[in-house]
Amino acid sequence: SQADFQAERSELLNRQEQLNADYEALSTLINETNDIIEQYNNNVAASNKLYDTVNSRVNQSDNSISE
Repeated sequence: SQADFQAERSELLNRQEQLNADYEALSTLINETNDIIEQYNNNVAASNKLYDTVNSRVNQSDNSISE
């Protein structure tokens, strides 16, 4: 009947709205996670650069002592 159709349609529309809201929330979490990963990767790169700088200075000092 028409009433059954409208009731089912209403349920489906409500479910669609909930799925859209869930999708938006998930997209936000994914974007936040990607930002955190990017910050982490930048920190790792900076740490590696500092490590390389310190390591090269230690190697230079070792060479000076040997000479």
